[in-house]
Amino acid sequence: MSVTLELQKAILDALGVALAGMSPAVTVTQDAAREQSFPYVALDRIIGRASDTLARAYTTHAVYLSVWSRYEGTKEVLAIIGRASDDGVGGSGIKGALHNARLALAAGKCISCRVISDEVSRDADDLTYLGSVTLRVITQDT
Repeated sequence: MSVTLELQKAILDALGVALAGMSPAVTVTQDAAREQSFPYVALDRIIGRASDTLARAYTTHAVYLSVWSRYEGTKEVLAIIGRASDDGVGGSGIKGALHNARLALAAGKCISCRVISDEVSRDADDLTYLGSVTLRVITQDT
């Protein structure tokens, strides 16, 4: 199995566990249905860039996650992202699950996983709030 598919599975699994206790329940998905219930987190895309050395093959992945909510205001999206604390670091949500995480992969090895950016905005429909989280993940092929 490819390292990218293993990375995708590991991210979805980690988020499923980390967000399981939230109320209301947060669905974690790769393929959001047209009538998906809110709130949910979608893994939108993964872009990989090879960065081989003489001894090892590495890939740097940019992973894009979206958080969708119909809660009035940004509170729910910020909590799901893990930015609800005053210091912006947060120990829960997406940041708590994935920032500096050592994700277990059946193929390859996760060298580094970091949340490098997040943002929250209102969607054009004026009802939905959207959070975007970007990860930088470095994997090593084995």
